[in-house]
Amino acid sequence: MNIMNEIVRWRNNLIDWQKITFDILCEKGELEDSDEEKILDLIRDKYGLLKDKKIEIESPEDVKEFIEQKVEEPKVILKKMYDLKNVNALCKGEFIDFGEESLTVIYGKNATGKSGYSRVLKNACKARDKEKIIPNIYENVFNKDAIAEANFDLIVNGDSTSEKWIENESESKYLSKIAVFDSKCARVFLTEKNTLEYMPYGLDLFTKFATAISNFKESLGGKKELVPFPNSFANFNPEGLVYKFVHNITHLTKESKVDELSSLSQNECEEKITLTQILKSNIDPLKEADKLVSCQVNNVG
Repeated sequence: MNIMNEIVRWRNNLIDWQKITFDILCEKGELEDSDEEKILDLIRDKYGLLKDKKIEIESPEDVKEFIEQKVEEPKVILKKMYDLKNVNALCKGEFIDFGEESLTVIYGKNATGKSGYSRVLKNACKARDKEKIIPNIYENVFNKDAIAEANFDLIVNGDSTSEKWIENESESKYLSKIAVFDSKCARVFLTEKNTLEYMPYGLDLFTKFATAISNFKESLGGKKELVPFPNSFANFNPEGLVYKFVHNITHLTKESKVDELSSLSQNECEEKITLTQILKSNIDPLKEADKLVSCQVNNVG
């Protein structure tokens, strides 16, 4: 599962003003005062709090392009490590082949170079503990500032490729997808006091988004009374079932109950047809009402 794909899928299910809020956070990392005011206007417009003002805001172009792209996490397999330079006293021309679909075991006597290779791996790839790489102190001319280097053969999504790693340079695109864990990394987690300082890319947006929603709610909190109640229900009988139901709708209200009250029974459908025919005819409803009243009076008399 790719985390950015999941975030994009979640974002696409938001309503318009929420999408724009999220997109601006993606682009800028925070909402400026002008952004907040524009989004508040969008919310006011959606819920009938704006008059004679048309609000149009679009998501930033670069964010829209990102949303439309499918983010895929590459599958990286380490195949070979070779041409190491300025790494302890490792001999030139040595290399390590890694099994593509099997376990690779490296063993040897003390001071034969096992740790030297692991130090390069921990610095080139992802590791909680990174050890300093020291050049060969036995060389005739020792340069303590010599930069370590190494080459790697990789298989990325089934295709062979190579990457050169140079110490202290920018993170490698594919090597950074490989995690290295050893006993020293374990001690960092088990014995040292660790503070959570890193959040996976993208997840910080949820905290910022929630804060923005909370701020919008606070800004609009005092304007609830300005939201007009739908006139469609103004003339309903206060003692009627529909009126009572509409005024007591909550998040727990079931759709089936709404469907039940918004549908006509067979008798009501027949009555509707009769009333429609009467209205379409030349019969004067007022005169018909007078006739009915007269008939009732005569019957009483």
